[in-house]
Amino acid sequence: MTKNIGIAAVALVIIIGVLFSGYNNFALFQSVLGTDLTGTLFSLAGLVLFDLGAIGWALYFSHGARGSSQRATALAASVICLLLTISGAALHLLMTQTLMDVPVWAGLAAMIAIIGALAVNGISAYLVHITDPGTIEQIKIRDVEDTILTEAYRQLSAKAKEIAGQVANDVSNEMRDDAVRSLRGHTRGGNNGTSSLSAGPARTSNHGTPKLAALLTRPAAQAFGSEIEAADVPVKVRRNGTAPKG
Repeated sequence: MTKNIGIAAVALVIIIGVLFSGYNNFALFQSVLGTDLTGTLFSLAGLVLFDLGAIGWALYFSHGARGSSQRATALAASVICLLLTISGAALHLLMTQTLMDVPVWAGLAAMIAIIGALAVNGISAYLVHITDPGTIEQIKIRDVEDTILTEAYRQLSAKAKEIAGQVANDVSNEMRDDAVRSLRGHTRGGNNGTSSLSAGPARTSNHGTPKLAALLTRPAAQAFGSEIEAADVPVKVRRNGTAPKG
């Protein structure tokens, strides 16, 4: 019974204290920001940053924080917001009392308190996000991926010459074959330069095989890595490597 009475008394003190500080802080904000609609809205926002900020961070510390980093951030934010709440209420009492003159620094101190509460809540929310275990896990995974990619790029640079040699060999073979096919097209198609692969059987003029045919004897064709059929070169050219006279 006594225990329940004690708990109820503490809860009543907390409720009355929150209401008292909330009233004084709201009045302080209105005296600084004005009593119009804009001033009232900003005053309510300041009340959230001060009184509700202290209560909210305390509840998050007790029930929602995950990990030591989040708990430390929530506890620090709760304590700072509580100190700002008490300071705001004290400043309003100081500015409204008639027992002594209001110090000239009271208004500046009120503005600093409001800006400080905004900074504390914003920074604390950011720290809670980046210290979340899920966020930390994603950051670690990204670090591992970056390490793997960096090593892969290093190995690729080390193998660049070997890869370039293999690719260059294949490309040079294709260029050689293209040159042979192009020269064969010239010898079969005359001056029009069409390839025998698309133009069908080639026709030669009645004045004999062009001088280019003399260059495409069997030794010359073998130098390019492919063979030219013997039927493509006249008989006399195959014997002595020169074209017959007309």
